[in-house]
Amino acid sequence: RRAGGWVGNGSARGGEPRPSPWVCAAMKRQAAEGWLAPASKKGRAKGAGKVGGKAAGKSGGGRGGIPWDPPWDLGVPQTINAFKVLVTDTLCAALLGSHGSVKDQIQQETGTKLVFSNRGDYFPQTSYRVLGVYADDETSILAAFDHIMRRIVELGEEERKAPPLAGPELLGKEYGEYVFRFCVTRKMCTQIIGTAGSVIKKIRQDTGAKVFIENDTFCGHRSARVIGGSDNILNALCQINELVQRECEDPDFVPFAGVVNFGDKDEQHLDELFADPGGPPAGKGGKDAGKDSGKGGKSFGGKALGKNGGKPAEGKNGGGGGALGWRSAGAAAGQGRA
Repeated sequence: RRAGGWVGNGSARGGEPRPSPWVCAAMKRQAAEGWLAPASKKGRAKGAGKVGGKAAGKSGGGRGGIPWDPPWDLGVPQTINAFKVLVTDTLCAALLGSHGSVKDQIQQETGTKLVFSNRGDYFPQTSYRVLGVYADDETSILAAFDHIMRRIVELGEEERKAPPLAGPELLGKEYGEYVFRFCVTRKMCTQIIGTAGSVIKKIRQDTGAKVFIENDTFCGHRSARVIGGSDNILNALCQINELVQRECEDPDFVPFAGVVNFGDKDEQHLDELFADPGGPPAGKGGKDAGKDSGKGGKSFGGKALGKNGGKPAEGKNGGGGGALGWRSAGAAAGQGRA
């Protein structure tokens, strides 16, 4: 496998580029939804894709409709599992080390690959760079968390001794508390929060850590924080990582793992790509189910219960609002996302 997900097809002509299995599912979905233009037999695009106006050309053409401009970074490792941590510039420098020595050590000891966003490229509306942690084994990612947590504790203690003017970024409010940040898609948010907040409450009770997911969505992602002692945070991350990796077989996991740099991405494209088909964004209920869908009901997972039991697209004018039907509510139902 080569960087970017392209491998030769073994043909006599020397191997035309084709997508590796790692990206096939997501590419097919993108082509089916019309985001990327298919290529003609001659390798030229039949039309421009919806986003950015780019079309598949010779280098991305050929049979199979290879897209010219996939919505993720092509240089990321091709692994089964991935997790995205948000790090400050100082934490980033500590994890890289001189000439990448610390990064190399972590990779060697944990069996992971670490990919940092470009210098100056931050998660939207924050000053945190993205650190992608990639591995074929979930436990390898947990081992990387341990290394990251050690650096957070070290830098947090430095902040305690010499508080930054803007306030500490790695310390919690209580003594001995630290802050671990990460980002997930909206669909992953619903998994972490659970019905009526049941899952996130259990994580808090089991580990003693405070877990918060922000309400604002940027490029289909939400930032989150785990606050507590070092062991509390690692125990909470163990459960959170398990929930994130459950999505690894979903086609959306490919672009999730692939998006490390957010600065050069089309926000609307990623918002629609990562739209959660299972319900509205976490924290939002389905209480505006429309005049023909019956009474609504609050829910973290978006199960807007109507008089027909909350089934998708119920009601005379298609304005239901079950867990699978919240996007189906039409204008006649009063609210498009009820």
